Amino acid sequence: MEFIAGLYANDNIDTNYLDLDTIIKMLKMSYSLELWDKLIQLSDDLFKRAKNITLESYKPTKSYIYYYGYSLLIKGSALKELRRYDESKQCIEQYSDLSWLNPQDHEGKDEVEFFKFIALPNRYEVELLSGNINILDSYVEFLKENEGELIPGLTSILRAANMHKFKVDKEISLFTKQIEQLNKPINHEIIDITYLYRLYNELIVYFVNASEYKRAIDICLYMLQLSFETDNSRFFKKAVFYYETLRDFASATQNNHYIKMIRGGMKDEEISYLRNVADFTG
Repeated sequence: MEFIAGLYANDNIDTNYLDLDTIIKMLKMSYSLELWDKLIQLSDDLFKRAKNITLESYKPTKSYIYYYGYSLLIKGSALKELRRYDESKQCIEQYSDLSWLNPQDHEGKDEVEFFKFIALPNRYEVELLSGNINILDSYVEFLKENEGELIPGLTSILRAANMHKFKVDKEISLFTKQIEQLNKPINHEIIDITYLYRLYNELIVYFVNASEYKRAIDICLYMLQLSFETDNSRFFKKAVFYYETLRDFASATQNNHYIKMIRGGMKDEEISYLRNVADFTG
């Protein structure tokens, strides 16, 4: 991963010298860092390489259908984040049916089925974020039957609610137990952790908008704990900023929990940041 991070020191990366799996890792890192323009560039590079996979000088570790579909999947996600919803929909339509690639083995056929499956929740996401609230009930039913999609799904529902100013209290209550289960030590890959941070962020915004400050503070504490578990200073700073902004609404129990976590997990630079935020919000 250090090698991958080092590549970001150079803005003009020639991916022709990288194998396809390294490009996949770079795409995931770009997603976690929210570098949407770079992600689109890398996904286009991967797409071109996947179309000509027989020319690769090494044997890829996965089916060519995986690289082809993933390039479209991740590009569609970046376009969604940039609110370029029509372009995102075009990507979804492209990977929703890859049977024309004529897979010859079980691995390739499984990839076709996966991209067909994942296109459905991604369509729901883009439609909802575009303001089409009519699909909300169908999306919720899908999430109830496919809990593996719960974190990105709830994140999109909350983001749409925050953007378009509609209530999703009923939807949150349906998944309260699952949300509480998320506040446990985790061992996921970087892109899953990014989804979880975003869910916490949207929950905080939603609860603050609803003046449910204590619930927002609970989520701040979840985010803070996760930042320590994953050693993520960027989300540590976000969690601290949220908490210090809402500190006046915190209960004694919440405040004690916050102080205990802060004392147990901070680095020197984070202590300095905390002092600056406390001065700013105080």
